[in-house]
Amino acid sequence: MALRVLTALTLPRMPRTPVAGVAERLLLLRRPPVLLCVPGTRFAACGGLMPYIYMASVTHDLTGVGGRYVGVFVAIVGVSGAVGTVLGGRLTDRWGVDRTLLAAFGGVAAAALALLVVGGIGQETAPVWLVCLVLVLWRCQAGPTTPPMNARAMQMGGDAATEAVALNTSGLYAGIALAGTVGGGAVNTSGGVGVLVVACVAGLITIVVMALSVRRYPSSRHASVAGPTPEKAVTS
Repeated sequence: MALRVLTALTLPRMPRTPVAGVAERLLLLRRPPVLLCVPGTRFAACGGLMPYIYMASVTHDLTGVGGRYVGVFVAIVGVSGAVGTVLGGRLTDRWGVDRTLLAAFGGVAAAALALLVVGGIGQETAPVWLVCLVLVLWRCQAGPTTPPMNARAMQMGGDAATEAVALNTSGLYAGIALAGTVGGGAVNTSGGVGVLVVACVAGLITIVVMALSVRRYPSSRHASVAGPTPEKAVTS
């Protein structure tokens, strides 16, 4: 209840969005700019959440410490992710949707690579403080991906903005499932370091997909529900 009151007091009033009929909702599945958001979100979730899902294996292979530190690592990741989400909203307003997206995805891939380098050099002897620092940078970069991606889906969806966000969210859950499946295979074959390798590859795929999408279907400068109409988005 308190959360609802706080949300009502702090969120700005938004204009009413047009209600799309069944035909418009079905046409949403044919819009390339909307469809390209889905694989971007899926691979971003896969690469960005895989180290979190297998945090115990990753941090053990990097630092060599036991399970007593896992709670600390998870807490650091959680707080950093919350900070990153707030930062993502601010950057979206300041930089625009597309620039924030590409910068955040690049940061996530770079941070995963930094974790991989630390693991490769340290080989279970990396300092705990160093791993914590990289984890903070990683989650602070991953958090900013959610606000601009949802804003982009809304813009590209036009009159069916709500349905576009729902479709994009399905890509998020598919990415989480993919992270668990692929990450499990990586842990079985190469341990926590293998998870980081796969996460880096997923991050690079995300950057390529979204760079092509942004180049072909750029969004407006500022995040807004009243983005380009579907017809303009497809033909731009």
